Amino acid sequence: MPIFEFKCSECKEIFEVLLFNSRETIKCKNCESEKVLRILSPISFKSGDNFNSTAAQGSCDNCSATSCSTCHR
Repeated sequence: MPIFEFKCSECKEIFEVLLFNSRETIKCKNCESEKVLRILSPISFKSGDNFNSTAAQGSCDNCSATSCSTCHR
């Protein structure tokens, strides 16, 4: 049961959802809108003595889910 991160198209709230099945309807936790987009989120993992290693950097405010208009990541 993976946790996914979503962004509401209406109020711009970013929130996480523990998804039990892929057919589940996702609603914004802030405004209850169903107009939400799944977004990329940083991945953390445990490797040896290095706890919380990040496989992907977080994005800045001007980024979309696939590219960054500010830092070009």
